[in-house]
Amino acid sequence: VAFLRSKVNGTGGDWKTLLSNSDYEAQTITNSYGLTIILYTFGNDSIKALKMKGYINKALTVGTEYTLATNAILKSRVNWYHNVLFGGKSKNSICYLNIDTSGNFKITPQAAVASGDAMSIMEYYV
Repeated sequence: VAFLRSKVNGTGGDWKTLLSNSDYEAQTITNSYGLTIILYTFGNDSIKALKMKGYINKALTVGTEYTLATNAILKSRVNWYHNVLFGGKSKNSICYLNIDTSGNFKITPQAAVASGDAMSIMEYYV
């Protein structure tokens, strides 16, 4: 939980809660890559956050698209994609991330990923 308070003329106001557990729902997404994938939905699902972390159990080839998970609750209102950084064995690597309107969570690595490499991504989308 995060808190914030304003200060007017040197006097602090009441503490306000920015986000509480009742403001979002966290759902674990099943996948066959050994990763922890959690989808956070806020309010009416107009904003979603996706957190992926862990050690991948398969090698990934440069330039090949992999569907890490498919679930209707992952779906985006638009075919959403861009390049993101992901952590892998103490190095920063780039992958192409796509979350589509059917609920497919796909990545295309721009550097080889070995089985056992650590991966971490955190993204917000609509």
